[in-house]
Amino acid sequence: RKLLDAIFTVCGVPDKLFRSLSSTIDKLDKLPWDVVRNEMINEKGLSPEVVDRISRYVHMHGISFFIIMHY
Repeated sequence: RKLLDAIFTVCGVPDKLFRSLSSTIDKLDKLPWDVVRNEMINEKGLSPEVVDRISRYVHMHGISFFIIMHY
């Protein structure tokens, strides 16, 4: 969760939403990104710009993701 909290911080998520958004992000195992994105905006109250910043990390693959996970 420390990595996820750091990503939220960099993306501009208010601290008070970290736990709630963590459970929303966990839904990506079962739901597509657009459903999770809509929940973040419509139910959690995040701006589309903040959610789009989070999206960059959610959709990382390969070497970029490896670097983030190990540093």
